[in-house]
Amino acid sequence: MFKFLLALALTIAPSSAVAAWNVATSEHFTVYSAGSDASVREAAAQLEKFHVALRYLSGAGAPSSPIRVTVFLVSDVDAVQAAMPFGGGGVAGFYAATLRGPYTIMSRTKIQGSKGSRGEFYVADMAAQQILFHELTHHFMRQYFPAAYPVWYSEGFAEYLGSIQIESNDTVVVGNLLDSRYAAFENNEWLSVRQLLTAKSYRDVSTNVYLLYSEGWLLVHYLNNAGVRQGQLRKYLDAVNKGTAFDQAAREAFGDLDQLDRELRGYASKSRLKALALPFKKLESGAIATRKASPAEEAMLSYDMRMYAGVPARDVGTFADKVADAARSHMADPYALRLAAEAQRLAGRNDRAAEFVDHWLEVAPDDGRAIAAKADLLIDRLAATGDKDAERWTAARKLYAEAAKKTPDDPRILRGFYMSYVKAGRLPPEAAQNALYRAFELMPQYDDMRAQVASDFEARGMIDAAIATIRPAAFLSVDPSGLSESEKRKRDKEKVRYRIAGETDGETAREMLIRLEALKAKSAK
Repeated sequence: MFKFLLALALTIAPSSAVAAWNVATSEHFTVYSAGSDASVREAAAQLEKFHVALRYLSGAGAPSSPIRVTVFLVSDVDAVQAAMPFGGGGVAGFYAATLRGPYTIMSRTKIQGSKGSRGEFYVADMAAQQILFHELTHHFMRQYFPAAYPVWYSEGFAEYLGSIQIESNDTVVVGNLLDSRYAAFENNEWLSVRQLLTAKSYRDVSTNVYLLYSEGWLLVHYLNNAGVRQGQLRKYLDAVNKGTAFDQAAREAFGDLDQLDRELRGYASKSRLKALALPFKKLESGAIATRKASPAEEAMLSYDMRMYAGVPARDVGTFADKVADAARSHMADPYALRLAAEAQRLAGRNDRAAEFVDHWLEVAPDDGRAIAAKADLLIDRLAATGDKDAERWTAARKLYAEAAKKTPDDPRILRGFYMSYVKAGRLPPEAAQNALYRAFELMPQYDDMRAQVASDFEARGMIDAAIATIRPAAFLSVDPSGLSESEKRKRDKEKVRYRIAGETDGETAREMLIRLEALKAKSAK
């Protein structure tokens, strides 16, 4: 359904609230909140402090990306699910990265826990901030430490750091006991550690995904806080990233997995867990600017969120009409014109998209994204008509260069320049390859960009580089070799039913990795 969308799934009881939108902009985040100016400022401050804490705890030394995470804090879980392309029963918040940038959509109100229909699934109440921190830990991992993370570790680590508490005196508490995850063990349900460590995808734990979250968190906590098995987790993750099979990596790192299972069960029985309190002299949130949402944003934020999350292919025409209708009341606002142009192009209506782009350039002539949007449409037309005139292609590409000067370090502009050569049927030259790689550096968590870089390396015969590039994304997609024929038929039907506008049905990251490894093995013979 989604190429990469990390969602925190709960059984929930929604609440309702309506409020005007306010916007806060800080170094790493743009926060839209359906609440007061004070609340959106505080939300941005907490996110920046969380970012500082994550950098300290992880030892991240890489410079911060200039690409901000867009955070939508909506009124309740109903609003979260309304933003998802096909609804989202049981989803309390989600994070993903697209070419538009990394984003997350969260409820700003407390999430009430409840049991599943058969009493088999229970979570306690969860603070909205805990869910938001969970999703942003995913972002941090994929932004600053992109690697092949098994699903149990990806979710367990996000739960572990997502539960950070930032006290009023700027003390950061790591490793608190999570009632929301402990509750999963109340009915004596349990995944064996062997099953947990060897799960290749969420599918491998079937209906017990909630146990993957809970036991993943508990195992991360145990290996980090209990003072035991020092270095084993790092050894396991290093082996996985070198391509070692999950079961072999687990045995080599942890030894007897049944013994580890017994240890973890014992750890789960504790009523108290050791937490670490880190006193900071001062957690700086940096400069934060706040403002009221513009009339165009108030009218069109729901469309913006839908374009981030994805528009069902079957609905894209109707969706584009709605966005265009809304934009016509705000024809002097670049935000409205950008959304309308994007929606029309998404629907394949490039002539109508061009009309909105022209208006956009009139009101914001120095907006690099507007200039690049014009270049995109020109390149689309040249490719669609099979035009071979080199001067027209060059003229269109010069617009990308102009756009990059006006709006530097925008992945959409950089990738657009690279794709202009791909659409012309040419191997992109070094300058275009560098532009693509810069876009990838800015947003390594966007898997389509990662796949494009891997494809570029493959086209140049750099198979090892292609494998290393795609591997971090491969473990988040289903291994096709594990699917039965009926499961493959079901998957093919779901691809059609849940197709997202603008997405192509290419190979998954896992399929690419398998193919590239086979290609390397064949060439070695």
